[in-house]
Amino acid sequence: SVHLAKKKKEGFVFYSKPSDTQPDDYYTQWDWSVVTTVATWHPDDETFVNYAHSKGAKVVAGVGVDVSQLGDADYRKQWIDDQLTNAIAWGTDGLNIDIESNTLNKSERDGYTALVNEVVTAFHERIEGSQISVDFPGYPNYELRNYDYAAIGEAADLSIIMGYDMFIWDDYECFIKGSKCSLCNAPMKSIEYGVEQFIELVDPEKLVLGLPWYGIGYQRVLGIPFNKGNIDLRYILNTESEQGAEREWLGSDQSCWKMSVKGTDKEGTERVSEVY
Repeated sequence: SVHLAKKKKEGFVFYSKPSDTQPDDYYTQWDWSVVTTVATWHPDDETFVNYAHSKGAKVVAGVGVDVSQLGDADYRKQWIDDQLTNAIAWGTDGLNIDIESNTLNKSERDGYTALVNEVVTAFHERIEGSQISVDFPGYPNYELRNYDYAAIGEAADLSIIMGYDMFIWDDYECFIKGSKCSLCNAPMKSIEYGVEQFIELVDPEKLVLGLPWYGIGYQRVLGIPFNKGNIDLRYILNTESEQGAEREWLGSDQSCWKMSVKGTDKEGTERVSEVY
């Protein structure tokens, strides 16, 4: 991720357990000189937490919340107490709150804002140097999300703009916002739109732009591109060099790279897969 502000650089990384093709300690291969914070869904992994701390990076737990309970102050207090207990037990440094619900009602919306304020206060009081971040969509009205971005962004230590998964199958709001709908995972036009919107709502010093290390694969059937899932960047680069796959820059409307890969399926039929 790349911090939007000029004064301070924030290298924020989302970390998940390695796949079958990766070594268990693949994180030791990272350039830790640019990593300041790692959000992980495995904060109880003592080996990883200790390694990240030895490199001077914070480790925060990726967490969700029951949106339907956000309006309940007792629920919020218990949730915060539980998160604090875990963080102290694991030796982690805070939370990355990832809520991706649409059209919150007033109680849920106000409760989400209250939760962020309350959890920031609680963690800062109990854990010195702790950090609370929240995940924002690629642009404010993405998938009809109606959070109080300004209030949440003011309360949180960092707000992460999720500049990925903005292709047409997920980013159906592209029809409403009037921009070009795209097959691209992270189309520049949509990212620029989101950044422009968020810097009007949140202090740019607290914004982090999250970018993907993967593409989106498609298989066309009768001319219709069907989403086949995420394609890791390593595979994309290896395929490009080993198979001579063709890379094409899609111009100002979509603003991303398309790679076409020729292959043969199990039935022996030649197919062309597309990765954006």
